[in-house]
Amino acid sequence: GRRLKSRLSPHVCKIVHDVPMMGSFAGEGRVLTVELEEFILVSVVAPKSGSNLSKLGRRLDEWDAKLREYLTTVGQNNGKEKPLVVTGNMEVAYLDLDIHDPEARNLRSQAGTSDKERDSFGQLLKAGFLDAFRFYYPTAKGQFTVATKAGRSLNKGLRVDYFLCSSSLFPPVLASPLGVVMPGSANRHTKWPMDKGLAAKRLLAMSVSSVEHGSAKEAANLR
Repeated sequence: GRRLKSRLSPHVCKIVHDVPMMGSFAGEGRVLTVELEEFILVSVVAPKSGSNLSKLGRRLDEWDAKLREYLTTVGQNNGKEKPLVVTGNMEVAYLDLDIHDPEARNLRSQAGTSDKERDSFGQLLKAGFLDAFRFYYPTAKGQFTVATKAGRSLNKGLRVDYFLCSSSLFPPVLASPLGVVMPGSANRHTKWPMDKGLAAKRLLAMSVSSVEHGSAKEAANLR
């Protein structure tokens, strides 16, 4: 499930669940869309490609393709386009920098790190989105959002959680550096400092307060 707590009153709260966009992944992938005054927030949990990439073809053709289509149209209303902030677990580590051991022998045959999944994520970025973390820290290493229990203490994991923002939201709107708070858990809390402008204040104050992958609870706080 998806849960979003906000001190801002959303104009529309559209829960996308078990609809054709999900295809055969209905009940696995989840999307929660909330329209705010200055931007649209889309919270996503993508489905896994399965062990031995058994669901990879369906993941690429159904989920990824239809999610791209949805994200390129959801912000359009009466000829006007509202910027998007897409956040959540995309189930893919896009760059080698997002993988603790990018030279691992079985990397390309594992879900979340295969070439086709990474290429598909790149198509989403080309559709008009920027990875907020990589925009400010293009060469940062060791910043992972998911890891095994054993891997946490060694900082071995993957970065599969993102804030993908419409390019129109970046400088001069997003002029402040990104600050990352890393609690002692598999997932990292991301907090953006306040900046001038209403849109920037609302966007930059957004933080993922708790993420419990594989459970029925996920919260994103707008503070």
